[in-house]
Amino acid sequence: MSWPQPTRQDHERFCLTEGWDRVRDACGRTGTHHVTYELDLPDGRILRTRVSHPVDRNGYGRSLWAHILRDQLQASEDEFWACAKNGVKPDRGVPHPPSEALPAEVV
Repeated sequence: MSWPQPTRQDHERFCLTEGWDRVRDACGRTGTHHVTYELDLPDGRILRTRVSHPVDRNGYGRSLWAHILRDQLQASEDEFWACAKNGVKPDRGVPHPPSEALPAEVV
């Protein structure tokens, strides 16, 4: 499937939808020109991504976007757009209890 050119706004929408924590921003607190987000994964890793400031409709180049998806977001293009456009969070390996499991209160 052919996706539109991703923008900074799409990048931030993905982070907000998936529940990434905003750890730094470009309002003088760190001296950077980026807004930094982190996501704690169930296996103990922490993903970090930076959205260029200002968060607007400017797009990313193909090479930079491939790097962001692969190394920072660790998501496929399909997973990114499903989250950014439809609110479907990527599967990050969060264990789901089996449907036949007893509720914790009962145990």
